[in-house]
Amino acid sequence: MSEPFDPYLHWLGIRDPQRPPNYYRLLGVELFESDPVVLTNAADRQMAHVRTFQTGPRSAESQRILNELAAAKICLLNPQKKQAYDARLRQELGLGVAPPVLPPVVTAAGAGTAAAGDLAFVHERAPRRSAARPVAPAVWLFVAVLTAMAVVLAGLIVFILTTAPGVAVPRVAEADAEHTPTKPASGIPSGETAGSKSVKAAAVGPAQSSAKTATATSPKAPGAKDDYHAPPKTKPPAATSETRSSSGEPKMHSAPLPTPPGAQGGPMPADPIAKPLPSVIPPVAEALATARQALRARDPAKALAQLDLAEKAAQPSEKPELDRLRLAAKLLETYWRGVRGALVQLKPGQTVDLGDQPATLVRASEESIVVDRNGQAITLALAALPREVIEPLAEASLPADLPASLLARAAFELFDATGDPQKSLQWLRKAAAAGQPIELLAEELPPALKAELRPKPRSGRLPLPEPAAAEAALKKVREVFKEQYAGVQTMAEKGRLGQTLLHQAVETRDDPAVRYVLLREAQAAAVSAGDGPLLRQTIDQLAKDFELEAAEELARALASAVDLVLPAPVRHALAQTALEAGRQALRADDFEHARRLAKTAQLLATKARDTATARQAGDLSATIPWRKQEFDKAQQASQRLAQDADNPQANLTLGIYTALVKEDWTSGLPLLAKGSDNRLRSLAEAELALGRDPPAPDMVKLGDQWRAAIKAVELPLQGAVARRALFWYERALASASGFTKTYLEQRIASLKEWESARRRP
Repeated sequence: MSEPFDPYLHWLGIRDPQRPPNYYRLLGVELFESDPVVLTNAADRQMAHVRTFQTGPRSAESQRILNELAAAKICLLNPQKKQAYDARLRQELGLGVAPPVLPPVVTAAGAGTAAAGDLAFVHERAPRRSAARPVAPAVWLFVAVLTAMAVVLAGLIVFILTTAPGVAVPRVAEADAEHTPTKPASGIPSGETAGSKSVKAAAVGPAQSSAKTATATSPKAPGAKDDYHAPPKTKPPAATSETRSSSGEPKMHSAPLPTPPGAQGGPMPADPIAKPLPSVIPPVAEALATARQALRARDPAKALAQLDLAEKAAQPSEKPELDRLRLAAKLLETYWRGVRGALVQLKPGQTVDLGDQPATLVRASEESIVVDRNGQAITLALAALPREVIEPLAEASLPADLPASLLARAAFELFDATGDPQKSLQWLRKAAAAGQPIELLAEELPPALKAELRPKPRSGRLPLPEPAAAEAALKKVREVFKEQYAGVQTMAEKGRLGQTLLHQAVETRDDPAVRYVLLREAQAAAVSAGDGPLLRQTIDQLAKDFELEAAEELARALASAVDLVLPAPVRHALAQTALEAGRQALRADDFEHARRLAKTAQLLATKARDTATARQAGDLSATIPWRKQEFDKAQQASQRLAQDADNPQANLTLGIYTALVKEDWTSGLPLLAKGSDNRLRSLAEAELALGRDPPAPDMVKLGDQWRAAIKAVELPLQGAVARRALFWYERALASASGFTKTYLEQRIASLKEWESARRRP
């Protein structure tokens, strides 16, 4: 009996019983390796190998191992995180504390350092010196003379100060904090003479002197008085009285010293470092609003802090919103942690899509990226990254086939400033299908989208098989088709294997797990062969039989091929497949999949050195934002027409999108005929006035009118207008003769030449 599948063993060759392995074992490097180049290369090597298993039934396990490898790379390349991890690992392995790192030893020439273990090496090469150079006797004599002179001078000063008439050494230097000291005209505070200030600390004593020194150097708390040692007001110290001795010298009778702060209930000084908690808890509504703003600004930690404050005073009616926001904040912590992990894996020189135009990555960290755009270096913090940058990072770190990531991506679309509630609805649907609880987040959807989320009747399709069942089925399939797998070498052979597996899947009705695996293997073979039609066929069959979406699966399968090692012809074929699928998605108003497929097509074409396809994919990517904008305007116009069916501007807006953008002329012409643009209205009316079999001259005239209108519309719409003119010319050509036929042939040729020369999406 074969042992159960272990990705660490079968993919990475790790036989250690520890699961998961430590980061060093996971990367395949020496324990406590510290060279960042070694660590980076090892992580990239392991991740590139694991990515080869992303297609097929092991995709979820592959993504899990990729996440662990990314976490190991991030940890071991960060000095602080690595130090903490190494300390914990040493404790787990019973290796004790790491040996201390001694300061470097500098050679006599001042060049080169060595750690503790290299001391002998350094000393062997350093010039030999005696242990200590004796100090000349003259130097010792000079130092002794200076010391004796300083002692004599200090004693003389003390003697003069203590014996001068009318001068006394004060024994109490503390003033009453409740009384403001008066200053004599000379500028010296009362109770202190010009000569007494220098010996004041010595007279007070070491305890008071150290306390007063600390006071002088410590920052004061706001509102504190200048006298740090002021005693409590309830027990003011007795006033210092002065009498004179028989010799006329004053005698000072000291009162009890003030109680030091903190002793016997005395006041404690303010801690200049500690941050006090807010004395006033903000209103719950204000705290919730601030938490929402923090989530929009990509700061879930601040949001959680506000929610902690709100919870202290929240009423039962406010608890549901509090719970929703707390769940969202925790999900967004996961989301941004994944994005940060993907950020640090970006490589300098990569192309970064900033929405308006691409840029070249200079460097990236967990909190920002620096890009070069037209020779200008631009730094973008994490909070300012456009979603065109964020979404691919989220796709890499939070793949759609992992149920745990679905809610995090839904939370981003719901709460981020750049989010799209429509996309959040899609993620919530996927989360619900994966068994994730969506009730709390669903409450944040707009009412119309919330209604769409209600459970729909089951499609009758089969659920995806459990991983264990899929693994067992894969062993069966590979055993039965062992010879076919072994003989596959060329693209044609891989395509034939895929066709065989697809045919077997269609005929297999008694074992859903085997059927599913056969389709997955046929899909992988189609990718390896660059067979676009076979790939589309297998995915359509998967979506027909099992509960997954064809558009999402096609986008995922093609995107996974970007990192595979494939011949240039295969990459070219897959780029063409992705480009055509992206165009189909755009025609269906599926802008998200259109964007992903266009990007995949551009990457595959670039790696295949296929500049023509890469340019077309770039044109498609550039068109998608404009199409999405026109779609949104058409949706708004449709809502206005529901209230006022004759609104000219709304008819024009919806008519342009329907007829000129989607080229649905049957539905779009009646809208243009009621629109506010005179030229388009007259053209639409002329078309609608034609019968089922109009005469050739009328069709030629209409073709000329559409041809003349090409330059009258904005650039993205000109292709549709030209194709409408071409439609009428070709229809008239069928019954034309003589000069009219020659005229039409020239018009058709010129329009086709113009169409082929222009860059189209």
